Amino acid sequence: MLVTHYHPSGLGAPGRVCDPCDPCVPEVGHLKSYEAEAIQLRGVTHELQKALRASAREMDHLRVREKILEEEIRGLKKAPAARQSTLQRAKRQAEETEAEFRQKQEKMKNELNAEWEDKLRSECSRLKAELDELHAEEKHLAVESMKVQKEQELRELKQTWEQRTEEMTKEISKLKDSLTEKDAYYHKEMENMRTNADRDVWELRRKLQRLDEKNWTQQEVLQEKHHEELERLRTDYEERTSDLEARLGVALKESDPEARQQAEKVHNDEMEHLCQQHRLSMERLREELEAEKYQAMEEARVIVTKHHEYLNVGLREQLTEATTSSTQSREELDTVKSTLALRDDMIKSLEEDLARQRDAEGAPAASYTDSQSSIASSSESTCSQGSNNSQDTSAFQSPIFRLAFALLSFMFLKYTLSDTGVTLVCLGLAVLALSWCGEALLLVRLPTAGVDVSLSAVVAAASWARCLEETGSAAPRPRNTAGGEVPPASNPREAPLKAPWALSLAPRGPILPNSRPGSAEGALR
Repeated sequence: MLVTHYHPSGLGAPGRVCDPCDPCVPEVGHLKSYEAEAIQLRGVTHELQKALRASAREMDHLRVREKILEEEIRGLKKAPAARQSTLQRAKRQAEETEAEFRQKQEKMKNELNAEWEDKLRSECSRLKAELDELHAEEKHLAVESMKVQKEQELRELKQTWEQRTEEMTKEISKLKDSLTEKDAYYHKEMENMRTNADRDVWELRRKLQRLDEKNWTQQEVLQEKHHEELERLRTDYEERTSDLEARLGVALKESDPEARQQAEKVHNDEMEHLCQQHRLSMERLREELEAEKYQAMEEARVIVTKHHEYLNVGLREQLTEATTSSTQSREELDTVKSTLALRDDMIKSLEEDLARQRDAEGAPAASYTDSQSSIASSSESTCSQGSNNSQDTSAFQSPIFRLAFALLSFMFLKYTLSDTGVTLVCLGLAVLALSWCGEALLLVRLPTAGVDVSLSAVVAAASWARCLEETGSAAPRPRNTAGGEVPPASNPREAPLKAPWALSLAPRGPILPNSRPGSAEGALR
């Protein structure tokens, strides 16, 4: 059932259509009592309109009469002058009548306007007072309903916040377990990589040793050939010298001084030619030995470079995975923090609204003080968790710096190759960036559990620092197939193999017959 609500002006204009479920329906009956007065006012208005129409008709009648009089005046103008006075008198009478009628009409209009203004003013004041009362009651009801609704929303938000807190706690525990598993997995992978690296280094040393032995064998063969060639040349030289001396003696006995000088000149030319041939053969042998040695060193350098590149790729992949996981954890933490901040702001705004409404109504704010105390306790717990996290930060800060300085010291003390040095410089910078990211992530704390997100990165950094410290303190020994360490070789030729890159940096010079791979002079040469 729909009820039409009339406008307060009383002119019968329909207002809004009210629903029976609306709280204003009880007031409609009270407003219907004013409908009779509105109908009465409408009747008075109709009467006044009728009076106005009657006066308008009289005005029309007077205008018609005026026209008749004007026609009579025009007729009287043609009459004698005696009728002039009668015409003027009739005209004055008509003007007086018209002026009197206008005065009456203005007076009646003013009286009606004043009467209606008084009635409308009183009616409007009464309706305004009633509407103010209705508005106050509706406002009170709306405030009460809003209060109940906000309290219910506050309880629901608290429940959802507690559920979310429990879910985040469970998720944090799961993340802890996964971080522990990843730490164990990466530690195992690192041990496997160390074992593989030691085995590869040992194989490279064996290959380099075989190359050195082969080079030494070739050098001995070349030296033997050289000695044989020298002996043959010396024998030929002695035979030719004796022959030439004999010929010279015969020539001295038989020839003149010019022939002697010519023979000496031929002898000197032949000696210079033999010396030059000997010098060229020695230079050719030296160049061949240098070329073979340089080729062997280049092959060893390529093998070592590839091995280091493989290790660097593995380290970069591990660093990328750790950085990605830390970034994802940081994004999740930022999302959770923003959500919690929004909910805290909403709860605070709702509590402020409730407190303001209670203050306006004069009600005691016991629940508001309770909520404030609960918020204060939660903030204290958050502060305590933040202090614990700061202690964790100071505890984990030293392994990160130890990792960075260990990498840099290992890079500058253990390697001198250009390619490896550049690669390790990039790796050191990446580890420094990761350490700074880890410090930044250590400052990010959860408000409920206070768990450090970058735990895996810190543990991995500490393990890498230990590995690098062990590597920097003592060179890794290769392992055999049984799993034990291979004892150091007793062969003196293995001494140069401890630093294979030193061979490429050693000055190249002539190879002496007395040099041996086991001696320091032979290694430098």
